[in-house]
Amino acid sequence: MSPEAVLEKANAVRTKVKATKHITVTELARSKAWREELPQCDVMEIIDHGANAGWLVSSLGMDAILDTIAYLEERLEQASMAAIVNARRDYDHWLEGDELAQAALASLDAKAKQNWDD
Repeated sequence: MSPEAVLEKANAVRTKVKATKHITVTELARSKAWREELPQCDVMEIIDHGANAGWLVSSLGMDAILDTIAYLEERLEQASMAAIVNARRDYDHWLEGDELAQAALASLDAKAKQNWDD
């Protein structure tokens, strides 16, 4: 799914949450009318004694939430990779193989010595 579609879907859910239908805990327990209304609005607020007690989310609403989370995780991974590449852009001395292994061991020894001295 394209980023624009994901954001549009998430925005639709966000808009519905702000202007959502409300149902009391008592109505939820005693009535089945909410089952027909939920697919139309995707999100319903559950009210108990005038305060929010929870949310009912339709399958499409949940899909929108999960798609948004996946999109944000992907964006976070891209931003993290960009930060790593940016931090290493001026690094010219790359190691590999035995040279990398020896440098890693030397770094561990130096850290261990530093911790021992502290």
